[in-house]
Amino acid sequence: MEKFKKLIITIRQALCKHKETEKVVQDSVFKRISGETVYIRCKKCGKILDSISYEYEGFGYK
Repeated sequence: MEKFKKLIITIRQALCKHKETEKVVQDSVFKRISGETVYIRCKKCGKILDSISYEYEGFGYK
């Protein structure tokens, strides 16, 4: 059953056109000191399309 669900998710991501996107910052116990990573994810299928890294200089983001 688990393999079947993974197969359905893979097919859904392959057939999706990824027109509705959102920016997501993953919550975790450990944070990056040098900045943060923002992921761009499709709202429909959940596939991560791109990632953006923001570096922190000390006075703000680059």
